[in-house]
Amino acid sequence: MYEISHSAPYKYFGAFRFSADDDSDLPLFDDWIDKEWDQNERNKVLDYLKKATCLVAASCMNDCPKCGESFGIATFSDGLWVWDSDFIHYIEVHSLKLPSELIERIQHREYLSPVLSELEQDKIMAAMSGITVEEYRNWRHSI
Repeated sequence: MYEISHSAPYKYFGAFRFSADDDSDLPLFDDWIDKEWDQNERNKVLDYLKKATCLVAASCMNDCPKCGESFGIATFSDGLWVWDSDFIHYIEVHSLKLPSELIERIQHREYLSPVLSELEQDKIMAAMSGITVEEYRNWRHSI
């Protein structure tokens, strides 16, 4: 799990290295695979992740480095955690297991994704960009 730079208290999970030869400090993808994860639990978690507030989406596709499947690019949040659409693909197709802290949050929320207000969304996007909410809103309204 990696904190988003300049973004406390938001948490991001989903960046990996896909080869043991990669010397970056990212976690190795294969270390997070759990084929034994209960399918019912996994489906409820996936539903939560998919129904979370979409902060931003792009009109292009990304290819999975594991299987080559293409999927849309988007970023989601539940107000604390932030994840990208590839994260959902990794869970659905490759049995990626989430950090226990995130699973516990989802369970505590009874698998119901909150709807984030525009201000909450702007705070997260500003934090991810390393700027103030006012700067983010000025930029967003200028495009």
